[in-house]
Amino acid sequence: ALSEAQTPMQAHENRVRQLLDCGQQFIVPLFQRFYVWETKYWETLWDDLMDLIEDDDPNRSHFLGAVVVIPATDTAPSLPKFILIDGQQRIATLLVLLAALRDKARQTDDPQLAEEIEQTLLVNRFRKGDDYYKLLLSQSDRTAFQHLIQNRIPHPDHQLCQCYDFYTNKLNRADNPRLRDVLSSIV
Repeated sequence: ALSEAQTPMQAHENRVRQLLDCGQQFIVPLFQRFYVWETKYWETLWDDLMDLIEDDDPNRSHFLGAVVVIPATDTAPSLPKFILIDGQQRIATLLVLLAALRDKARQTDDPQLAEEIEQTLLVNRFRKGDDYYKLLLSQSDRTAFQHLIQNRIPHPDHQLCQCYDFYTNKLNRADNPRLRDVLSSIV
């Protein structure tokens, strides 16, 4: 029999909503690189999501790729925390896209959609301080990311803010799909 410390890795297939909408937090460890994705990755993600919207197969979903987490050792049962070993760039990008989608929903008078995104996918709404955020990035990215999630003016030269601007521009195009369709393709 294996002890708890020797438990083998377990793989599970999950959708983005299952990953984010369950009252937990993902923490990027200090040794991970800072956010580096750029336009070619953002464009690829957008194109994949738009392909899903246009596809007639309701069973097809966006393949997020592997997200590797381990339970944090100092976690309370009321807010499980996980160290995000692999998938930081993808999860951060999706959350920035969700923040842009939330803000677009607020501008287009769909407060219900905006609240759904914020309260179920972006934040742990009954938490304070750093526990409020579903994703806790490393120090070099944390402030810019938290400003985006709080809809505050972030550091415009930060890569995460450029990502936000990229997706905001995509969502503002006249030919963009319905906001709820974009959300469905993500989650």
